[in-house]
Amino acid sequence: MAKPDTNVINLRPEAATIAPARPCWAVYEHWVTNENGRKLRPGVYWHSFKRTAADQDDAENDAADRPISDEWISSPVTVVARTTNSDDGSEGRLLRLVTEGGIKEWIIAMEVFGGSGEDARRALFGMGVIIALKKRGTFMEYLLDQHPAEVFATTCRPGWHESGAFVLPGRTIGSANVRYQASNKAQVLFSRRGELALWQSEVAAKCSGNPVLTLAIGCSLAGPLLSLIGVLGGGVHLVGDSSSGKSLAQLIGSSVWGDPACSPPVGT
Repeated sequence: MAKPDTNVINLRPEAATIAPARPCWAVYEHWVTNENGRKLRPGVYWHSFKRTAADQDDAENDAADRPISDEWISSPVTVVARTTNSDDGSEGRLLRLVTEGGIKEWIIAMEVFGGSGEDARRALFGMGVIIALKKRGTFMEYLLDQHPAEVFATTCRPGWHESGAFVLPGRTIGSANVRYQASNKAQVLFSRRGELALWQSEVAAKCSGNPVLTLAIGCSLAGPLLSLIGVLGGGVHLVGDSSSGKSLAQLIGSSVWGDPACSPPVGT
């Protein structure tokens, strides 16, 4: 049988009637209604036909005469693009996940298809994706069967990318086609909360006139600029009595990039 086409459909709730070119994969982010009027919940589906006793006797039986079958595989997971890692050339797939916690992105490395894919499915479950327990293998087959035309670049190193974009976990500045690809479940040191104006008024402005706190913010902002101006990095060693502000300076500096509670210990 020829490889079926994939229909990736993001329907609005009011545009809910479908007529897939069976057999095929399809992804729906809203409830839809099939040709027989049956409502299908959001998810990844394998649209096909039910096999009957007549099919076993007559292999040339017209598929259009057979009852249709809509197999729910998982919650909505769309393969958006192929990815190529700029660090080592390895390939992957950029996935769009629709979960109860919102829409998320995740990059799955192609190497996982060389095994059972258990680790990848475990990670997806952790992000809120639901996969039918008896369809785990079918889910991996669905992912492997997708061949999107768009290609994204990825990197495991936050900071400046060769494309000129500045890459952070969860956000890329300067390019829509570059993504950060986590190599493992390392501690998340970058985070975003609130607005820039709020940080400027509640943190940065209150550091004015304090040379130590101003230095801490300057050091945090200087890192991304070093490679652009061809200057080597360095270090600043704060020395002082207890409660003189060394730890506070570290927390203020780390607030530029993430949650101060996740900052490294003093002295690193």
